[in-house]
Amino acid sequence: MGRRKYINKIDILPNPRVVLQGGTRKFIINYRDAKECLQGNPLWLQYIKVPLVTLRYETSYDIFVKAHGGGLSG
Repeated sequence: MGRRKYINKIDILPNPRVVLQGGTRKFIINYRDAKECLQGNPLWLQYIKVPLVTLRYETSYDIFVKAHGGGLSG
C-alpha cells in the first residue's frame, strides 16, 4: 500500500504508538475496531477522526493505535 509514518507521543502518559498506513478508513485500537474499543460512543468516535478530517485524510489512511493504561475515563 503506502508508506508508514510513525508518531510517538512523549509529552503525556501513557504513551500511545500510532501507525498511519495508506488504506481505506480502518481505525484499530489495541487490535480491536475503534467502535468496539470506544463502546460505540459517537462523540468519542468523532473526536478521534477530527485530525484526519482537518487534513482531508479521512478516506485515505488506516490508523493503528497501541495504547496501555488510562482506560476510557482517563
